[in-house]
Amino acid sequence: MNQEKIGKFIKYLREQKKMTQDELAEELFVDRTLISKWEKGTTSLTSEHLKSLSNYFKISADEILSGELLTKENKDKVSNITYEIYDRNLKLKRMFKTLFIIFISVLLIFLIFFFFTFYNSVSVYYISDSSNNIYINDGILIKMKDYVILKMDVNSKENIKEMNIYYKDKNNNDKSIFNLKNNNSVYIVDYIDNQEYFDFKYINDILKNMYMKVEFENDNTFTTKLEYKKIYSNKNIFFTYENQYENIPNKKNINKSKLSNKLDAVYDKYEEYNTIIEMDNIKYNVILFDSSLTIEYTNNKTNYVLDYTKIDYDYLSKSKDNIEIYSTVLEKNKCKNNSKECNTDFEVVNKILDYLIENKK
Repeated sequence: MNQEKIGKFIKYLREQKKMTQDELAEELFVDRTLISKWEKGTTSLTSEHLKSLSNYFKISADEILSGELLTKENKDKVSNITYEIYDRNLKLKRMFKTLFIIFISVLLIFLIFFFFTFYNSVSVYYISDSSNNIYINDGILIKMKDYVILKMDVNSKENIKEMNIYYKDKNNNDKSIFNLKNNNSVYIVDYIDNQEYFDFKYINDILKNMYMKVEFENDNTFTTKLEYKKIYSNKNIFFTYENQYENIPNKKNINKSKLSNKLDAVYDKYEEYNTIIEMDNIKYNVILFDSSLTIEYTNNKTNYVLDYTKIDYDYLSKSKDNIEIYSTVLEKNKCKNNSKECNTDFEVVNKILDYLIENKK
């Protein structure tokens, strides 16, 4: 079907009747620009418009589609135009059907590949222990296909000298993962190419049989089994927030510490502030910024930093000469790790907040 030939034929029929494009458009109840597009061959006829032209010019639809009037010489050609169009459309339908099947097949192959490559490839575990001797804060293990990240802060009522994290193999032998001295914060990244800490083939068995041995400065030792609760994995087709995170402590269930409202009051009063406060013969450099309070001081020639932060929870952390001593969530009137040192620091922060509230800037 030649659109340009059809367009010239429509123009020929119009001119035979000595009509303008506007007049023909008015007779067919269409816009003049559509007549112009037909005659230029830039727009195809719809079945409705084909029928209108056929009735108006008193010729068959086959004659319009062939672009010429029926004569004895072209009778077969004009009469077969409908069948030719039908055959052409049928071939197009078959071609599009074939292309659609190819597209769906490629898409399915990609989805199958993606599924087997990435399904359940990410798991996140919350780390805890069942003892009362230590407290694990921010314990998280992230397991990917090609690397593992382990992070946790360990706090205790007694000062920790050394930590050894190990697992028991199938023969019940102890296999050390790493030792940590004079540092309570654990952060390791292990890659499948190195496997410095974990054997990736048996990572699930390792997590089920992982232990931590703690040696305190008074030479006492304590061993606890680490518990790993899976809180997320990408094996679900649909993401469900409640089920994925039901094992994480809900911030709605954690009471804010008594420091929380005091910090709000101080921030409303000062917004940002830096001052020196002397209490109990110790000078504290107090820095207030946004939702955090930093307290720097020196005691027995050792530099300490206390950081009290309000985000979703109340956090208190302490470092000595740039080495973190502890980092813990705060409860209403004490530290969650319940260590003597942390609870003493809790009261220091409380006194400084009271001082800032009571005194003028």
